[in-house]
Amino acid sequence: MDTGEDGSNAVTAFQQGKVAMMFNSSGAAGKVKEGADFRYRALPYPLSGPAATSGPVVGGALWVNGPGHSAAEQAASWQVAAFLASPASQEEFSRATGYAPINKKVDALPGQQRNSGHICPWPPMS
Repeated sequence: MDTGEDGSNAVTAFQQGKVAMMFNSSGAAGKVKEGADFRYRALPYPLSGPAATSGPVVGGALWVNGPGHSAAEQAASWQVAAFLASPASQEEFSRATGYAPINKKVDALPGQQRNSGHICPWPPMS
């Protein structure tokens, strides 16, 4: 079933049982969880090559190290990236948006362990 370019149409079709499977961003997990009254499982996309050198497609990437930036700007940008990737930041972002956390240490945090309805049943990326 072609639900078009709007990912929310795919979520609605899945929730209503019109499709048995959909490909979507992990950001859709929160909406699926809110409206699905049946058991389902979310899985990561297949890798494009060997696990040691391949990974999932990353959307909304943050590019912090490019030509034309001073050493101080690059250092500051990496500090921001480190903060955003920290377990605490990733736990809060995942809970608020439904996106899969990118830091494996999130699963060990008390707030995540209390969340029995973990919306991302696959292991997060390292």
